[in-house]
Amino acid sequence: MTSQIVMTLPPAWAEEMARRLPETASTATTFSVLFKSARRSLKVMAPYVDPTISALVAGANARVKILTTPCPGRPPRPNPVLERTAATCGHEVRYLNERRDRALVFQTHAKAVIADGRRAWLGSANLTDTSLH
Repeated sequence: MTSQIVMTLPPAWAEEMARRLPETASTATTFSVLFKSARRSLKVMAPYVDPTISALVAGANARVKILTTPCPGRPPRPNPVLERTAATCGHEVRYLNERRDRALVFQTHAKAVIADGRRAWLGSANLTDTSLH
């Protein structure tokens, strides 16, 4: 089993980190590689996404399954970015939206991408432009 340090840093810091620790990868590159290299399945758990995920999903070679939380509001609603991407790319979106006494039973903050059940990224970066770049 191998592991790698993955970071998102401002460009000036990223250059310095790459010089000092050449084995460090960027979050954007890591996500791109995982999405493109998966052959059988790609599972994504991310509570926050923006249109950045559309390009990642479009580049995927495997069916993508996304577990997320609904957009805030009363009542909570599906994420329009994910719904649009699901309709055009045929991936699956599941929302954690079970309530008990008007409170959400499930809440998620962790983020994970699992490719083919063999390779994974686990971290704190959302699938948003700000988090990836």
